[in-house]
Amino acid sequence: METGYESSRIVTNHREDNHLSPFSRQTVLFLANWAATLGATMTVPHGKAGGATKTVVLVDDDAMILEAMTEVLSGAGYEVHTARDGLEGLALIRAVKPDYIILDVVLPKLDGGRLCAALRQDVRFQRTPIISFSGLSPQDQTFFDGVKADAYVAKGRLPVTAQNLLTALRGFTESRPEEVKGQVLGYEDFRSRRIVSELLRERRHLVAILRALVPGALEVERGGSIAWVNAGAAAILGMTESELVGEAFVALVPPADQPRVRRLLADLVQSEEPAQVVTAINFDGRIVSARLVPIVEDATCSGVLVILEGEVGESADEN
Repeated sequence: METGYESSRIVTNHREDNHLSPFSRQTVLFLANWAATLGATMTVPHGKAGGATKTVVLVDDDAMILEAMTEVLSGAGYEVHTARDGLEGLALIRAVKPDYIILDVVLPKLDGGRLCAALRQDVRFQRTPIISFSGLSPQDQTFFDGVKADAYVAKGRLPVTAQNLLTALRGFTESRPEEVKGQVLGYEDFRSRRIVSELLRERRHLVAILRALVPGALEVERGGSIAWVNAGAAAILGMTESELVGEAFVALVPPADQPRVRRLLADLVQSEEPAQVVTAINFDGRIVSARLVPIVEDATCSGVLVILEGEVGESADEN
């Protein structure tokens, strides 16, 4: 089925990341040969219906890791689909409905914790095995609320890392989920670094403040999708957090109002001197006062924080 996402192999457009990838170009070439040999000696995993090949969605913002692990998993017989950020990953998972999900914890737009939480609140994926594939120690991963994976695999030296990932996947294929749930692979020599823990603790504190904002707040990323929402906003909008995350913000307003809201968001994102805007937005017949605040990082607007300040009336169409 065509999903509109690139899958299976990634061989071009390598991104120069600001952080050091544990996998070099030479390593990827090695993996290509290693995975091909591995695939020739392993039984290709099959899905439940019609002998279909098992599918995997891999979410990571490091292009080299995506390339390397795609080679490994494809060589072992899996059908691999990839995404570069949490929101793209969520949309891809909903479209593909994979047998297994592998995700990094530190992701752009929607981190691994919130992605896990959204999936676990969706009845379609409550039983889908999730593997946390991260360079963070298990202790540091606890700073991301919602990270409740079925297995944890450390990013590290190859081919040990690749073998650990395949071991985790085979565990879910060959055993009952409850027998392998919680397996931890490759973290024997990991130590939590103090500076990382301190930064993650500060991040969790700021997230707690945002969640406590009354009556409600949500983050709309630059592309227009909802990346984060607190309980207050979910209550005002009459939807669950998992239903809202990944949804286009303009889809929450009537079609007649969508052009105005879309232009407003675009102006805020593109403005050279962004300023807060207070406006009234029609949500399903209820008029809500909203404060829109540009989120500026490194002199670039990455999205808009929408603070819902309360209902101010009803649409005339409802009267």
